[in-house]
Amino acid sequence: MNRFSYKNILYVAFTAASLIVCPVARGQMAEGPDWNKNDDSEIFKAFDDELKRTVGKLKLGEHPSPYFVSFSGNQSKYIDIYGAFGALDRIDSGRGRSLDVEVRVGDYKFDNSGSSSSMFYNPYEVYSESGMALDDDYDSIRRTLWLLSDGRYKRAIEDLEKKKAVLNQKKIDNLPNSFIKTEPVVSLLPVVKQEIDSKKWADIVRVVSREFRSNPGIVDCRVVYENRDGIRWFQNSEGSKNREQDLCSTFFISATAQASDGMLVSDFTFYAFKKDKDMPQLEELLSVARGLSESVIKLAKAPMMEDYNGPILFEKQAAAEFFAQIVAPQLVISQESAFERRNKRTEADLLGKKILPKFINITDNPSIDSFKGKPLKGGYVVDDEGVRAKAISLVEHGTLKTLCSGRTPTRGIQESNGHYRDGRAKVSQLFITADTSKTQEELRKQLIEIGKESGLSHVMIARKLIKPSGMGFDIESAVSNIFGQGKKEIELASPTLLYKVSVQDGKEELVRGARFSGITRRTLKDIESAANDDDVYVTSSGLNTVNNTYNIVCPSILISEVDIVRNSHETDIPIVLERPDLVAQPAAIKKNTKSEKPPKQKKNNN
Repeated sequence: MNRFSYKNILYVAFTAASLIVCPVARGQMAEGPDWNKNDDSEIFKAFDDELKRTVGKLKLGEHPSPYFVSFSGNQSKYIDIYGAFGALDRIDSGRGRSLDVEVRVGDYKFDNSGSSSSMFYNPYEVYSESGMALDDDYDSIRRTLWLLSDGRYKRAIEDLEKKKAVLNQKKIDNLPNSFIKTEPVVSLLPVVKQEIDSKKWADIVRVVSREFRSNPGIVDCRVVYENRDGIRWFQNSEGSKNREQDLCSTFFISATAQASDGMLVSDFTFYAFKKDKDMPQLEELLSVARGLSESVIKLAKAPMMEDYNGPILFEKQAAAEFFAQIVAPQLVISQESAFERRNKRTEADLLGKKILPKFINITDNPSIDSFKGKPLKGGYVVDDEGVRAKAISLVEHGTLKTLCSGRTPTRGIQESNGHYRDGRAKVSQLFITADTSKTQEELRKQLIEIGKESGLSHVMIARKLIKPSGMGFDIESAVSNIFGQGKKEIELASPTLLYKVSVQDGKEELVRGARFSGITRRTLKDIESAANDDDVYVTSSGLNTVNNTYNIVCPSILISEVDIVRNSHETDIPIVLERPDLVAQPAAIKKNTKSEKPPKQKKNNN
């Protein structure tokens, strides 16, 4: 991980609160409650009026009218601050809104969904702009909804006819329904006004990034603060009406050095919290920056890794990334409909089968706000399809019981558990526990014992893995490609902090230039033991953008056999000149200390 970047994209998620279920009259579009000016009146009035008109009057020739329509509006306020070596690189801020419309033609049993034509240009969809007015302007919102609904409806008709044509030529056994009918939910959560002091955070980014100036071995660094304040409005023809807000602040610090052979090595720390007040204090951030500076210099001087096959202990963050990259993608239902994957194996084919050792259990619970006093950021109440979020037991004693799912059923999953967000089924907050566990010292002794029994001179401990953002691909997509191809490898991110441990005296030696090889689903069954050190970690699904971050609560784990190979790559030519002196002269330092004091922060008692 030599560079860090964020995309400024719409961040949509949810906060926790109570739900009110709204009954729906059979055979009619549900009537929502009356809205007043304190309840986003113009937005929801536009939604109400255009939704009734679309369901009641939208019809083309002999083709059927829509049986289901949903409108969603999203707003995101963002602040992004980037800095390096005591100077700001960029500050981005703004507010954006978007609208999305879903139109389904047919019925719950068989509709237009699942047709691949939606990936391509459709001549009937003359209006595809999905921007939403920043003002709560009734006429503007209705006009956009009208045009989007028209285009989606015409495309839905075409897609339905294509699906019918396929069924006229091929017989498909046990084809699941197209859409799951759910109880409507009305959830109107309050919107909290959040004041972010961008000047304070700009000063913090400057001060923290300035810590890397004094170490001439640091060739690059990145310090990034990001804040998202998202609101989502949702309404469908079944009667669901939702308003959700999500707040998220992140802070990223990385440092890069270059070894004498030209290899670039990096280390990083990443924070993500729902509330800005939970972010670490300046003193902690400065200490972390100093630690990263020392860490990458040691990495640059560390010897290269040699090929290895044997036991490995994934400690703390490394264990969390292992679960995030190898296990979590197997816990979500496919993004493709059963109609699209009618001849392929899916994740649902693993239901009822053992995918992990018997002592491992996994749950996903969006309703928990903290773990052992540490705040969690992934909680929400209603998903993007208007379904109440549920706590689910995914893996029980090593056996896969269910998957995080939305309203598109498969042969194995026939109901939504409210985990459809950002256009796909996703995990929210994973809790990985072990029926039996050991202390850190006991796990380390077991690691060494396995090494001795295998005749090895040393064993391995991984303490930090690169996050997916440094890998350049989507973890979930990569893992989904292995189903039905049991021997294909799953790419696990390279270790940042990897140690050789002597089986004779337990002495540790930091190594660099390693990567994992031969990781498959079979590797999960080689988990020998788990520690009793469960903790909260921040990880991400796919590219490391703000809305992909989530929490994993998990212990360290010991795996009996893993292949680690020396990373073969083209290294950069070592830097010819030393880094220019970035440390100011003593007089200037004294002057700057007076004029540029570190920003004050309020004491966090939470």
